[in-house]
Amino acid sequence: MPREVAGLPAPRVAAVALVGVIALTTVSFGAAQRLKRAAPIIDVQSVQAVQLFAPGVEGTARARFQFKMNQADTATVTIVTPDGDPIRRIVKDRELGRGKRFFGTWNGARDNGKLAPDGDYKVQVAFRDAGRAVLLPGVTLEKDTQAPTPKLLSIGPEKDPEGQARPELLPRADGKPIRVRYRVAGRSTGITVFRTDLARPRVILEEPVGEGDGQWTWDGKVDGKPVAAGTYLVAVHAKDLVGNEGWSTGSSQPVAPYGGTFDGRGGVVVRYLAAQSSEAPVPAGERAGIGIISPEGAYRWSIRRAGEQRVASEGRSKRAYLRPKVPSGASGLYLLDLRTKEHRSTSTILTTGRRTEPVLVVIPQTSLVGAAQVDDDGDGAPDTLTRGVSVQTGRVPVDATLPADLTDHIAPLLRSLDRKDRRYDLTTDLALARGTGPKLRGHSGVVLAGRAEFVDQGVQDQLAQWVERGGRLWVSEPGSLLRSVKVTASQATSPTQASQLDPFGFELEPLERVRQVEQLSDRAHLWRGTDGRFEGPLMVEPILRSPTDGTKVSEGTTPGGGKPVLQAVQIGRGTVVRTGIEGFGAQSLRDPDAREFLRRLWSFLRGG
Repeated sequence: MPREVAGLPAPRVAAVALVGVIALTTVSFGAAQRLKRAAPIIDVQSVQAVQLFAPGVEGTARARFQFKMNQADTATVTIVTPDGDPIRRIVKDRELGRGKRFFGTWNGARDNGKLAPDGDYKVQVAFRDAGRAVLLPGVTLEKDTQAPTPKLLSIGPEKDPEGQARPELLPRADGKPIRVRYRVAGRSTGITVFRTDLARPRVILEEPVGEGDGQWTWDGKVDGKPVAAGTYLVAVHAKDLVGNEGWSTGSSQPVAPYGGTFDGRGGVVVRYLAAQSSEAPVPAGERAGIGIISPEGAYRWSIRRAGEQRVASEGRSKRAYLRPKVPSGASGLYLLDLRTKEHRSTSTILTTGRRTEPVLVVIPQTSLVGAAQVDDDGDGAPDTLTRGVSVQTGRVPVDATLPADLTDHIAPLLRSLDRKDRRYDLTTDLALARGTGPKLRGHSGVVLAGRAEFVDQGVQDQLAQWVERGGRLWVSEPGSLLRSVKVTASQATSPTQASQLDPFGFELEPLERVRQVEQLSDRAHLWRGTDGRFEGPLMVEPILRSPTDGTKVSEGTTPGGGKPVLQAVQIGRGTVVRTGIEGFGAQSLRDPDAREFLRRLWSFLRGG
């Protein structure tokens, strides 16, 4: 092995073997014979190199070499192929005195800046005065950027009965760990567990493993403590001699591309207590069917109307499919609270009354379930509609809390309606897409409650036709109706990227903060009885352009007649109202002007 030399770091990888014969580049047989008799210009014993390198890898990103001159000359140093083809000139016409050391490095690039292919290369030194060129003896620079390819072969022991790819679940009801089978070669081999349902994946566990085919088990704990409920990814990784690192996920920073997945099948979902939410409303007084995940076994359950503390019904069960009877009476949003000794969880049940009401409230269940950070296909990446992938609409969330849109926007709006005994029919956009539950037809008004970001394209078409025929639609939250999906029997597929145009021709701008929204015009009498403004600060969605085939019948803008925010536009025989203020339903609980506006709007939706 070469010794450490001043000015050249000690080699971390394979170094040159020193030999006593200088390899010559030859032009003719005669020249070669003369060079054999020539005195060596380079001190052969001084030649040293770090030959194995990998551009982009810290510590081994460059090849390094050095030599000392036996006699003075002017040198040009070039990296060449084994056949002598020039690749990169390191230095040109450098004057080197007798006893002078030359230190050179190469980053693997050609003269044009592009990386040369992986492979072996030589260092050629051409001497102007001596009129000859030599290859550094015993030096072959090996460029290697090929990383190891560790494989995560399977994760179990459970298998989907239909053979579908899916994540492994923890904790298991039998208390056993999951088993990971892998194949890996190299050094620094190991297993890393990431939590992936965060803004940025976070490492929560790292353990070394041996080379070859092996198994690794995990019980969902770190340092003896259970990890948080969430979506996780198990990855196997290794480094080669030069430091190239390979991961079963394709990267040490696992971020799935838009519309794509992680390599391998390392997904693990940790749930301690969770339940499905309603995909469609349950007729009042009948029994709901709700999938429950409770590895602890028995659990207590209770049902209460959103916004109320009074329990409507309760019980105890250990079944994985709960069939509680829902309250009779008016339509509404109910909360199903689950609890065990260690955990609590809340999900939703929607009920619809037996008497048809003039106004239909639509819960954006596609967007709610599509935002849940759940891995459906077992690759370890949360499958969300905003990431451009399909989602299972009946999946169970990993988070024990309700979605923010439901708690901040939907529930407050329904509570505001319930307080004034404003009766409504209730359904979801999923139910509309599948043709179950209440229909648009037969209702004078429809409320899109919450941020209905993703809505089935067929439902959007239905809404547009229904408005044209005389329906009155209230879009209650910004960001609604700007993306579409295709709803199937069990999935929401083909999510689109956000558009600025909704199905009616409203062109919208991004949210911005304003101090108030004030009345500009009001032929529809929606502002009557208010002070003509809503005080902020408010997050609003400005309207860049109104539907070209519509007639504005009410409008509110930012201060001083600025940007339009709230508009009611007549389209055909119907009307679309976009209030454009985030959390308007919650605001109606505390702001008298918003409360009065909602009263007028409700009357308008009922056909008044």
